[in-house]
Amino acid sequence: MLYVLLCFIIAGVLWQYLHDTLDNVIKTLLDPNVDCEVDPMKIQCLDNLAANQDSLLDFVRKVWCRIVNSKQQFPRYVALACLLGLSLCCYVM
Repeated sequence: MLYVLLCFIIAGVLWQYLHDTLDNVIKTLLDPNVDCEVDPMKIQCLDNLAANQDSLLDFVRKVWCRIVNSKQQFPRYVALACLLGLSLCCYVM
């Protein structure tokens, strides 16, 4: 029961962190005027494929830069819980 409660708390904290960190980038990506489709079967004009690939890579870079640059805002106790869980998994194996 305590484990489930802890999971809900961590999920809520992580959701807020991700929302604060990535909200603007994700909203831009979801804009219908932004085309990042790279599936040749779904793209409307194959001439746009290279430009769409560049746009998608740009968004991926923006997301990772936001995450890396927000490390000070990442909740410390969540990081410690992840490290502890990883350590326990490695110990058991």
